Amino acid sequence: MATTTAEMQDLQEVNRGPDNGLATQGPSEQGGALGLTKGGSLPSLKEILAQPAVKKATPGIMIAILMVFFVASYLAMQDPVYRPIFPGMTDADRQVASEALKEGGFSPRVNRSSGQLEVDAANYHEARIYLASKGLPSEGAASGFEALSGSASITTSQFMEQANYAAAVEQELAKSIIRISSIKHARVHLALPKQSVFVRDRTPPKASVVVTRFAGRNIDRDQVNAIINLVAASIPYLNATDVVVVDSLGNLLSDETRESPLGLTSAQLAHKQRFESTYRNRIYELLGPIYGENNVRAQVDVDLDFTEVESTFETYDPNSTGEKTRSEVLSLDRTATADAEGVPGATTNQPPAESEFELDGTATAESFSNVGETVSSRTTRNYELDRIVRTVKDANGKILRVSVAVAVNRYAPGEYPQPPEGTVPEDFEGPELAEISEGDLTRINNLVRGVVNFDPERGDQVTVVATPFDPPAALEDLMPWYENALLLNAIKGIFAMTVFLLIAYILIRPVAYKLLGIPLPHEQKAAEAAAQAAIAEQLASQPVLGPDGAPLPPGAVGVNEDGLPVDANGEVVVAESEIEIAEGESLEEIRAKLKPKKSAISADLLDTANTYEDKVALIRMLVQEDSGRVANVLKGMVRQR
Repeated sequence: MATTTAEMQDLQEVNRGPDNGLATQGPSEQGGALGLTKGGSLPSLKEILAQPAVKKATPGIMIAILMVFFVASYLAMQDPVYRPIFPGMTDADRQVASEALKEGGFSPRVNRSSGQLEVDAANYHEARIYLASKGLPSEGAASGFEALSGSASITTSQFMEQANYAAAVEQELAKSIIRISSIKHARVHLALPKQSVFVRDRTPPKASVVVTRFAGRNIDRDQVNAIINLVAASIPYLNATDVVVVDSLGNLLSDETRESPLGLTSAQLAHKQRFESTYRNRIYELLGPIYGENNVRAQVDVDLDFTEVESTFETYDPNSTGEKTRSEVLSLDRTATADAEGVPGATTNQPPAESEFELDGTATAESFSNVGETVSSRTTRNYELDRIVRTVKDANGKILRVSVAVAVNRYAPGEYPQPPEGTVPEDFEGPELAEISEGDLTRINNLVRGVVNFDPERGDQVTVVATPFDPPAALEDLMPWYENALLLNAIKGIFAMTVFLLIAYILIRPVAYKLLGIPLPHEQKAAEAAAQAAIAEQLASQPVLGPDGAPLPPGAVGVNEDGLPVDANGEVVVAESEIEIAEGESLEEIRAKLKPKKSAISADLLDTANTYEDKVALIRMLVQEDSGRVANVLKGMVRQR
C-alpha cells in the first residue's frame, strides 16, 4: 500500500505544472540564446538548442532544410535543359562544331527529332563565344552586303562586281525571308540580265526562291504572296509574275494561276473542294450517329460552272405607249423676183419699184403684176421611244450537277442473334451481325438526297451500297512505356514525393511533436492513465455530504425518503465498509461483489488491486459511474494550472 500511495503522489506532482522547478527559474539562470553562461564562456550547442526561441524555430528550420534537400534531389534526377547552339547550320558545320565543343569540354548532343546541335543551357553563351573564336559556323561569317566591304579590290573586274552584288542581294533576301515564322531556311536565285539603254530591248529580270519549312508547320498562300512581293519590290524592273517560289519537296507554291487538269485555277479548284467537303461532312454527321463513324464512307463530286457571262439587254417602248415627239422644226421660205421688161439699155434696166403690202399681210395686184415668187417649206420632227438598258452578269461557280456515292457497312452494329438452343455446334464462330435491309438502304438514300439538295432536273445522282468493311488494324505501341519520358518523369516525381513523406513522418514528426510539446500517441495513452488515477484520488478526497452534513458513501448523490444514500438512478448505495474484500481478490471478484449492491468505487480499492491493469480498470469503472464528478475534478485541475 505504501508503494501505491507514493505512485499516486508522484502523478499528482507531475500534473501540477506551475509547481515544478523549471517554472521557477528566472531569466538570469536561463540565459539568452546568444548570451554568456555564468562562467562567462560561450554557451554550448546543447544550451543553445535548449532555448525556447530556438525550440520554437527548430521545426521550421528542419522543414526548410528538408525542402531544400527534396528540391535538390528532384533537380538532380532531372535531365539538364539543352538549347540549339546555332539553328540552321549545315551538316558540315554541325560536324565541325560538335568536335570543337567536345574539345572545349561542353558535352554537346544531337537532338533526335530536329537534328539540331544542342548544348547545356547553363553554358549556352560560353559555347557560342567559343565557336565564334573558331570561326564557326562558316556561313555565319561575312554575308550579304557585309561581304562587299571585304572583297573590294582594284583588280576586280566589272563582271565580278556584278556577281558579288547579285550574291549579296540574294543573301540579304534570304535573311529577310527566314524571318517568317514558318520558314526554316531559304535560298534566293536572281537572274539579272544586263539592261540596254533602249527600252524595247530590255530583258526583264527573274527570281526563284527555295524555302524549307519547320516540321509541323505549313506555308499558307498569304505567306507565299508576301515572299513574292518582297522579292519583286527589292529588284528593279522585276514583276511579281516573274518570281517563282518552290518548297523543299518540289511543290510549286507560287502557281496561283496554274490550271488543273480539269481546266480550273487553284482558287476555283479550292472552291470546288470546299463544296464537296461540306456535303461530305453533312453526310457523316447525319449517318455517323446511326451506324457509327467507322461504318460509313462517302464521296461527293460537285460539277461547278465557273463561266463568267455578262449580258446587256436594251428594250424599246416596254409599255407600248407609242412614239413621242421630242422636238419639231418648221421652216418656210418665199422668194419674189420681177420679170425683165423694157428695151435693153442702161436707162431701162432699172430695179422695179418696191411692192406695197397691206396691213393684213397681202399684196396689191399692182405690186405683183410683174413680180415672180418662189415658196419652199421644210419640217423636221424628232421622235423618242421608251428604252431600258439592262446588264446581267451570271454568278460564278453555279452548281451544274451533284454526284454522291455512299458505302455503308453491310452489318448493322449492336444486333447480335442468339446462339442456337442447346449445345453450341463446333463450327460456331460467334454471333454474326444482322445485315442492312433494302428498306434501310432506301431510307439512307432519302436522307442523303435531302442533305445534298437533290435536284433531278440538274441530273443529280445518289448511290448507296451496303458492303462488308474490313476491321481496322490494331495500332501497335510506337514506344514502350519504360521509354516514355513523360511517364518516367511522373514516376520520378511520385518516388521523390513518397521519400519526402516517409522522411517527414519518421524523422520530422517525432522531433516536431517533442519540440512543440505535443505528446505522441503512446505517450498520450500513458498520460490518460495517469490522469485517471489522479481523478480517482481527487474523487476519493471530495465526498458528497448528506442533509445532516455527514459524508455519504462514495457514489451516492443524495438520500431517499428513508434517509438511505442513493445514487443518480435512485438505487441504494451501500458503504464500502460493508463490503469485505479478501486479500488477493481479482478484479472480476470485486466487480461481482459491487454489482448486486450498486456500490460505489473508492480510491482505497486501488490499494487492494493486484496488478497495474486492475488499477486502470477500476479507474475506468470509476469514471463511467460518476462522469459529473470527474468533469468537476478536471475543471479544478485546469484552473490550478
